[in-house]
Amino acid sequence: MSELKNIHICALGGTIAMTADAGEAGVSLSLTSDDLVAAVPSLGGLARLTTHTPAQLASSNLTFSHAKMVVDLAVKIESQGCDGIVITQGTDTLEEMAFILSLVWSGSIPIVFTAAMRHPATAGADGPANLLAAVQVATQAERGVYVVINNEVHDPSWVQKCHTSDLNAFKSACGTIGAITEGKVEFAREYSSKPLVNKDNIVNPVKTGLLSPAFDDTPWQLEAALEQGFDALVIASFGGGHVSEIWADALRPVAAKMPVVLASRVGGGRIFTSTYGYKGAEIDLINAGLIPAGRLDARKARIVLSLAGTVEKSALKKLFQAF
Repeated sequence: MSELKNIHICALGGTIAMTADAGEAGVSLSLTSDDLVAAVPSLGGLARLTTHTPAQLASSNLTFSHAKMVVDLAVKIESQGCDGIVITQGTDTLEEMAFILSLVWSGSIPIVFTAAMRHPATAGADGPANLLAAVQVATQAERGVYVVINNEVHDPSWVQKCHTSDLNAFKSACGTIGAITEGKVEFAREYSSKPLVNKDNIVNPVKTGLLSPAFDDTPWQLEAALEQGFDALVIASFGGGHVSEIWADALRPVAAKMPVVLASRVGGGRIFTSTYGYKGAEIDLINAGLIPAGRLDARKARIVLSLAGTVEKSALKKLFQAF
């Protein structure tokens, strides 16, 4: 029998850690990493576990500072001989936190994010099953960062929360990279994760705004963003990279002064670069200096821009070409 691996469970809060208090409306945070582990007795047969609860937060409150805390913790835990790390948190910003870690993680062990769509007091609560699956992936996967939920393994670059309540709320536009069946992780395709930005950039992110033009909308968001002193912007455009003519006129002088990344509000597919030639389409906007985000959605494009450590446009174009 092979020796058990050392897996560290790091709990940040979220629905997976919430319970109901008598007389109080709704559920609130109360469970620690030890509580989460205790709810899945079979975990002890999979790995030697250590636990830590550095935060108990609804994931809408997580910040770049929390991400830096997790990175520093992961570096420390790996140096102590750990073979893998599982991070539990809320689903609302699971895709952002996992993506940040995937951008900066240079360690040799896997980091696996998981969460729950149903709190522990709900019939069919999925937290214990997701934690079990996450530990299974942490003991079997190579280095890199993964999202594991509903027995599916996702690449953090593509995973998105696409439903407010379903157990299968998380989808990847490029497909899952694996699944867990009978406790065995089966990878559908090769996945490699390598750091693209320096982890120290998390401490001082580029001040980046995310704007989403709407139907029959004026560029009031753009005007407000400039007043806020942003150093870079991401535009969540229509379709494959399109905005109205009035937005195109407003973006042109802005893109001449600061990095403006062109992403899509759609949630799947690549930003076009050479299909549509009308004013406000991708050819026009790229010629005006906007940087295409590749396959990244607007939220993830903002994270890349925030952590790039530069506002130099040629360096940013090269960085986004990785996606």
